[in-house]
Amino acid sequence: MTGAPPSLVRLEEYACEGLVFSSDFDSGNLKCARFVQGTYQLEIARDCEGTPQETRSCTWFHFRVRAEKHQKSKFKIVNMNKQGALYRFGFRVVVDDGTGWSRLSTPVDYRERRDSGEVQWEYEFQAKEEAAFAFTYPYSCEDLEKSLVDASVLASKRGVYFRRQLLCRSLEGRRVDLVTITDPKNTSSSSEEDDQTFLGDEETWLFPDARAGIEPAEKLMFRRRRPTILVGARVHPGETPASFVLEGLLDVLLAEDARSQRLRAKYVWRIVPMLNPDGVARGHYRRDARGVNLNRVYYPWPDHRVYPAQAALMILAKACPLYLFLDLHAHATKRGAFAYGNALDDPKDVVQNKLYPLLLSVNSPYFDFDGCNFSKEHMLRVDCDGSSARGAARVAVREYAGLVAAYTLECNYHCPKTINHVPASRAREASPEQRPRGRHVEPFGPDAWRGIGRALAPAVLDLDDDNPWGRVSNSKWRTLANMRAYLAAKPSVVLLRPPLPTSSKKNLRRRRRGLFLKKV
Repeated sequence: MTGAPPSLVRLEEYACEGLVFSSDFDSGNLKCARFVQGTYQLEIARDCEGTPQETRSCTWFHFRVRAEKHQKSKFKIVNMNKQGALYRFGFRVVVDDGTGWSRLSTPVDYRERRDSGEVQWEYEFQAKEEAAFAFTYPYSCEDLEKSLVDASVLASKRGVYFRRQLLCRSLEGRRVDLVTITDPKNTSSSSEEDDQTFLGDEETWLFPDARAGIEPAEKLMFRRRRPTILVGARVHPGETPASFVLEGLLDVLLAEDARSQRLRAKYVWRIVPMLNPDGVARGHYRRDARGVNLNRVYYPWPDHRVYPAQAALMILAKACPLYLFLDLHAHATKRGAFAYGNALDDPKDVVQNKLYPLLLSVNSPYFDFDGCNFSKEHMLRVDCDGSSARGAARVAVREYAGLVAAYTLECNYHCPKTINHVPASRAREASPEQRPRGRHVEPFGPDAWRGIGRALAPAVLDLDDDNPWGRVSNSKWRTLANMRAYLAAKPSVVLLRPPLPTSSKKNLRRRRRGLFLKKV
């Protein structure tokens, strides 16, 4: 494989006016600290800073501070990317004082300069206290390792088929895991003449531990080619909400209720929980170890020597009898939870493509169906660096596998946009996702993101009207047929001209005036 630049810009231990700063740990990011006029002015490192691949991405921060004595301190990050869409709605830094992560109880001050944003906050240290601060709730490579170990133990106790494999290695040698979950009855012995799903006969760089005899090399086979649901997350390392969403999905898949049993019996779930472990470990916001946005390299076919996880994901998409694909992300500008889907031509495909997101709005109080985007403009948009969204995972899966149900799921870092009424389940055992009471809506956090993740799997059962705890019959829709009829009659947005680079302010102003779009 082609190597990645080795250098990292981090603080090991740096004393500054009574405080000791450090960021030399998994997902840490703080470049320097200085004390200026009563304020600790902090700079965070850009993705790949100090290398020829240095980028402009500079938002994620995560660092620790140790105080020897009791003191009130004021911190200001002076060089982050502009994130006014978050901070104007009350977004706050998160802190861990040793009791767990939570948002600061006091407001932050956010201001924008010509080329950057500045965020300032205060914190009162007790003597000998160490606290950690981050852009939002962290989820490191170490956190994933613990989560997968816990999930494996739980699955073993409950008799769930849960297999964790080393799918491949990243450029810097980190694990890229593949987790497979299904019902043990779906597996078949090697002596049976069933269809086989075994990846790696020709791709010798896949499953290196199995080839080396470190883990079992048994072939994984499934009776009657069980439909596969493929899930990926954390291609953008700073988008930690995606990992909490995935935890919620795992909660449902490993549960013992009738709904979870049906999900395992009907489907094979293949999950790649961290598609960019190098970026996560380095404390990057959006790029990999070479400064590349990996959600733009899936098309044309990614070179496994440079993009091993991305090539592996596409091999999975092509080799499996794919039923649905989800790529989990987080979003800094649009509030709420929503999905991006592909623009399709066949009217029946258009309806089927939108049905799963509409079902998510029935199962989650936070999912905003009206915030979803299925337009060709978004599907083929061009970034300011010239890369095309045609290289995004969901678009490539459509190209390679011909799949209708391929989505990018986005969750805002901070708060919902709308609150749905989640109808009661038709089974008493199913406790509904509670709609928040009152006018005040709590900001998103790990529990809310996990709740969104718990809605993903039941909505899959709803697609076939096979959910023993379904909510559709108690919703305003009553039936799937009514939902399809609504989607068939709902206007679509189509592109009149080719998409223009998003870097052009003039083009953005023209788009906002609606010159390129019409309803049909």
